[in-house]
Amino acid sequence: MQALLQNLIFGIELGALYALIAIGYTMVYGVLRLINFAHGDVYMVGAYVGLTLVNRLGVGFASTLPGFSMIFVVTMIICGLLGVTIERFAYRPLRTAPRLTALITAIGVSLLLETVAQMIWGAQPSFYPTLLSAAPIRFLGLELNVNRLIILIASVILMAVLWYVVTRTRVGKAMRATSYDREAAALMGINTNAVIAFTFASAPRWPAPRACCFARSPTSRSFRRRASSPGSRHLLPRCSAASAISRARFSVDW
Repeated sequence: MQALLQNLIFGIELGALYALIAIGYTMVYGVLRLINFAHGDVYMVGAYVGLTLVNRLGVGFASTLPGFSMIFVVTMIICGLLGVTIERFAYRPLRTAPRLTALITAIGVSLLLETVAQMIWGAQPSFYPTLLSAAPIRFLGLELNVNRLIILIASVILMAVLWYVVTRTRVGKAMRATSYDREAAALMGINTNAVIAFTFASAPRWPAPRACCFARSPTSRSFRRRASSPGSRHLLPRCSAASAISRARFSVDW
């Protein structure tokens, strides 16, 4: 029974990872009806940016709450700017082009990010240093790793903030209107280009700190094994399935 509960906790933590990435896929698909194949690679860039900041700032400072928070914020900003850049120069010129053209472009952007990542960080396996070495928390015979708890709590907070933005703010209402009917939203005075740019800034921004957490987690062996090929294509099938489920949910809410 304890083994079952232990695996259940691990599954919830890993599912939170897929949920955040799937939300990013869903946001872009909901607004543009485009499967953004580069989304997983932006997630990968976030993990490497976090690793670079840890190495530059030093493990001592990165282990503190201000240092770790700063890494989170900087990673979110960089991934958000990268998402806006991709939308402005790769997808916006193809807004009225056939879907196949945009799909091929998305694959090309994904390959471009992977190549640039290999040029910057190399193709050798990368490892996050140990930032938190606290002893595991034992509760009812279960062993709870501190890193996993941080990952789960951060994921819940980020998803709650995103839910509030989409459902309770003006820009969230504009996003839902653009998703429902882009032409009608433009006729109602909504700046659809700004809404789409905001979506591309938000979609990779939420999983960005999650990438840092996951890469430094003891369960991130997949990140370390696949660091020789920096792309995140191994996440695509699972996140696409999660995105399809969340899209069906959002289509009802929106």
